[in-house]
Amino acid sequence: MFHDLCTKYRIQPLEMIQDVVTRWGSAHDMLERAIYLHKPIDAFVKDLHFPDLQLSPTEWTQVEFVFNILLPLKATCMRLQQTSRPAMEAVFYTYETLFNELDRLSLLAEDKYNSLSQPFLTVVRMRSPLG
Repeated sequence: MFHDLCTKYRIQPLEMIQDVVTRWGSAHDMLERAIYLHKPIDAFVKDLHFPDLQLSPTEWTQVEFVFNILLPLKATCMRLQQTSRPAMEAVFYTYETLFNELDRLSLLAEDKYNSLSQPFLTVVRMRSPLG
C-alpha cells in the first residue's frame, strides 16, 4: 500500500528509518527520509483513518526546522569520524564551524520561524558558547 502511494507521487519507494539512540546522526537520517516521503506518509495515514497521526503543515515545518539544526551536527560527526585520531587543530576548527552554523541557524530561525521555533531556539542558545 505505501509502495503504491510512493509510485503515485513519483517518489522512490523507501522504508522509514528509525532513530537509534546509540547511533549519532540517526535522528537526522530519520527526519531526512520523512521529509522525502512527506506526501506518501500523509496519504498513508489519511487512508488508514488515523487522524491523530496526521502531521499538520506547522508540524512538518517543525520537522524541517529540526532537520536543519541536526544537519551541522551530522556533518561534524562525519568529519570527526573520518580519522581514527583527529588532530587538536581539526577538533577546534570543527567545534568553531559547528557553533558558527548553530548561531547562523538561530538567527535564521528568529527571522523565519519565530512562533514555530521558540522552544528550539532556547535549546540552541543554551548550548552556544556565546550564550
